[in-house]
Amino acid sequence: MIIKTADIHVGDRQRKGEKQSGSLSADKVNELAVSFQRYGQMQPIVVVTSEEEGKCELVAGFNRLTAARLLGWDEIEAVFMGDIDDITAKEMELEENIRRTELEWWERAAATAEIHDMKVAADPNWTMQKTADMVGISKTQVSMSKDLISAIGEDPALKGEETLRGALKKRKVDKQIEKRKKTIALKEAGVLTSHRAEIRTGDARDLICEETDESFDAVITNFPFGVDLVLKGGETPYHDEEEYIIGLVQDVVAESYRILTYDSWMVAWFDLRKITYSNPQLELYKKLSNTGWTRDGSQEMRNMLINSMGLTFWMEQAGFNYVTLLPAIWAKPNKSQGLIGDPNKGMITGYEAMVFAAKGNAVFHRRGRSNLFIFDTPATGDKVHPLQMPTDLCSEIISMVCLGGSRILDPFAGSGSIGMAALERQCEFVGYELDPVKAENGNLRLREWESDSV
Repeated sequence: MIIKTADIHVGDRQRKGEKQSGSLSADKVNELAVSFQRYGQMQPIVVVTSEEEGKCELVAGFNRLTAARLLGWDEIEAVFMGDIDDITAKEMELEENIRRTELEWWERAAATAEIHDMKVAADPNWTMQKTADMVGISKTQVSMSKDLISAIGEDPALKGEETLRGALKKRKVDKQIEKRKKTIALKEAGVLTSHRAEIRTGDARDLICEETDESFDAVITNFPFGVDLVLKGGETPYHDEEEYIIGLVQDVVAESYRILTYDSWMVAWFDLRKITYSNPQLELYKKLSNTGWTRDGSQEMRNMLINSMGLTFWMEQAGFNYVTLLPAIWAKPNKSQGLIGDPNKGMITGYEAMVFAAKGNAVFHRRGRSNLFIFDTPATGDKVHPLQMPTDLCSEIISMVCLGGSRILDPFAGSGSIGMAALERQCEFVGYELDPVKAENGNLRLREWESDSV
């Protein structure tokens, strides 16, 4: 269709930086104007109905419209999309700008973040991976885009960086400096104690919600397995029903992503049967997600499917952009108890499985290691907790994902083995433990280590 150029309204554009009025855009418009004079308009612009009577709203083709007006054209060829929603219009404009002009990195990031937020507002089950697939970038870039646009609101100078990754790196350095200044101020004011490690008593789901954003450099924990655990002698150490634990783990994983700094790791042990998913499972989830889950009973089916996808999927849903789908194994050569099933047929469980999940562009500080960790369990006489982990295993894990001075959280601290390893690696540590007696025992171990190391 042909419409009058004067009847086209140009609203707020995604391209709001210097390049909008700079030489790059001007050169592009001039090139188009020359092309229009020689060959005519080969690609129509895209418009939709405008709220302003008698007008159309431009969706795609800003430079083409500008070139036509520069040439004094009264009319231009256009594709009329009818009434489309804001998300679709934004998608079309983003696609147009990315493919046809060179955006500033932060302009592209702003458009990506806006589309993601609009999608989430329309569909609470929308994920960063879906945005990445739609826009044609990685999930990491979607996450970084959201984070940086928020940061630019606080520090506009970040726009001066040449790339998104460069801005992210500068932001990380700035936040580390801010953190060190705050720590020094708190110590000088006597607010911080001399202890670099502590286990707090309470429910992990509640306590982790009280932590501030980006306040830890690693989360390392051994989740309850949700296997109705009963110890030898009939003791039930904690609430371990499967349905309850699955919900607890999903909540803690989501909060862990929030409180982790950029380029950091979460490491978690979990029941092997609840760790990962198969490709057919993922395809089933995608197919059912595309149906909208609108039929009767579909919400219950959706929840069942999500719960069956496992820890790696829950981590991806929370925003972690790299998750080891093949779990690492802690092998226990000295394990002599723990039969599963019929004692005449069952075998002793001599291993546990764990998953590494990266936020941002986290990398291992020790690379090239196999995914098999061989460490004996602590001797019975050395245990203060029935499920105590070996400190040397925890130290090995910390050495892979943390540098000295890092702050580590264990939401299920138990005996404090991860805290002991954190102290050995010159890190700070916070743990949670529901049982006040076990929390006290764990804190005693941490205080003894600090005293012996003086």
